[in-house]
Amino acid sequence: MSAGASNAKLLLLVGIAAALLEMVTLGAWIASGTHMVTQYQVATVVVEEDEFGDAIERTVMVDQFRFGLLPDKFYDGAILWLVLFGGIGPTAFILRARALRNS
Repeated sequence: MSAGASNAKLLLLVGIAAALLEMVTLGAWIASGTHMVTQYQVATVVVEEDEFGDAIERTVMVDQFRFGLLPDKFYDGAILWLVLFGGIGPTAFILRARALRNS
């Protein structure tokens, strides 16, 4: 087995792994609600009764992580991971094609 064929197998695995991770990232973003911005707290409405028996609605912020495209922290946004894996995958496939052609 030549070095080019060995590199081609490795690059194929890297390309497939990058494509799978890109699909997982996109799936996580869709599953969490396709938010534009990553959310760390979500507003929820709580209904309480006052001393007269009337229903009063209060808005309470609850800690809950929702994956968004644009991050508040550099590693929390889907766009970073989609661009990263979207660049690594095709690059690995191109380098694999070159390695196979040269071997």
